[in-house]
Amino acid sequence: MRDDKSRPKRGSAMVRVGGGAIAALLSLSGWATVQHSWSEGLPWWAGFRAEYLATPIAALIAAVVAITTAWWGVANSRATREVEHERWEKDRATDSQRVTEQRREATERTLRDRFHELIKLLSANDLRSREGASYALAALADDWEAHYGTGSDDARAEQQVCIDVLISQLRDPIHTQDESLDSVQQIAFKQVVQKIISSRLVRVLDGRPQPGPWSDFDLVFDGCYLYDFVLQDRVCAGDVVSFDGTNFSGQLASFIGTDFPATRVSFRNAHFDSNQVVFNRTSFTGSTASFDGARFSADSVSFDAVRVGARSISFNAAQLEASWVSFGGAFFTGPFVSFDRTRFTGDQLTFDGAHFTGKRTSFNGADVDMRVATFAMVHFTGGQVSFAVATFQGRHVSFDDAYLIANVITNAARFDVSSLSLNRAITTSTRDNFAALVGLQSFEDDGAKFEMDRADVPECQDCTKARAEEARSQSRPRVGRKGS
Repeated sequence: MRDDKSRPKRGSAMVRVGGGAIAALLSLSGWATVQHSWSEGLPWWAGFRAEYLATPIAALIAAVVAITTAWWGVANSRATREVEHERWEKDRATDSQRVTEQRREATERTLRDRFHELIKLLSANDLRSREGASYALAALADDWEAHYGTGSDDARAEQQVCIDVLISQLRDPIHTQDESLDSVQQIAFKQVVQKIISSRLVRVLDGRPQPGPWSDFDLVFDGCYLYDFVLQDRVCAGDVVSFDGTNFSGQLASFIGTDFPATRVSFRNAHFDSNQVVFNRTSFTGSTASFDGARFSADSVSFDAVRVGARSISFNAAQLEASWVSFGGAFFTGPFVSFDRTRFTGDQLTFDGAHFTGKRTSFNGADVDMRVATFAMVHFTGGQVSFAVATFQGRHVSFDDAYLIANVITNAARFDVSSLSLNRAITTSTRDNFAALVGLQSFEDDGAKFEMDRADVPECQDCTKARAEEARSQSRPRVGRKGS
């Protein structure tokens, strides 16, 4: 719309033009009269007659008035049109907004209708229908995000419902001893759902895994029955990732390379009945991680090279029954690590090359019934490590080449083993503290250094690097909720 302030300017311009025209006409007429008076030998004013100019001046004034009146009429008409155009634009915008809102409501109704239809299919007994509905439900979760916008609280709420419903499809028990067609189809259905969820927990950028579209949602698998569950190189960064009471069966349960920056990660009372359980290179960098009460019954259980920066991780009262249990090369940099009352049963347990740099590591009341238990090259460099009331049974326990710089507590510990070795170990504790556990005849300490002052102990470069990495990890923004 044109600025109304231009109108007075245009009116004054018309007045100035009219006034100038009148002045010019008077000047021309006056000059002609003066020249005539001079030619007659009369004074220059003698020839002036007002009646000679009255008619032209009147005509000119009338013309100016007419032009000004016409201009004001045109200007007012234009202003009226502009006001009407503004009103039309505003009405059109209102109508457009109304149409957009109607379309939005219609889309939302369609999405909700789709959800209700999928719930019906997922409640059916036909596994083929449930499988198709599972794929559709995952697509619906993505459509909610497209509808409300990425990071929208409304979108997140609807997506979380879809994820929870999808996970609920994994809670039907598996009858692994039953080789009927129904059992085979049930296992196949579960594996489809597992893959749907797993595929949305990662996206690969420049050849490197990054958080996927569902990585920052809560994943609650409590009470699920999973078969050959594989969650490798994924990112689980919601507030809660829980497998409490979950049953793992099949040949493999694998979490290799998966990052858990979730606030709370829990495997409480989970049952691992897979032949192989693998957590190699898994990272727990949130607040807490718990395997309390978990039961592992497998050929091998491996936590090799696991990285634990969480404030606490615990295996309290867990049972690890396997031929091979390994925490080799694991790094525990969080403040609290607990294996209290944990029971290890099988052939070999190893913590070889593991590093514990936190405030307190506890094996209080642990029961280690393994043929061989090795802590070779283990580094306890934090504040305290306690084996109080722990029991070791078997052939041999080794702390060879270990760094036992933390305050080592062995009150009421029992080592019912053939031999205990600390060859080439470095410790701030006394020799008698360890020798008394098994008796001098069963104790080996070739090259060991006892009662070392912490200040005199060479700094472990791996421990220093681990602390630095943990500090950098804590300083980085947490991967988590979009839009938060």
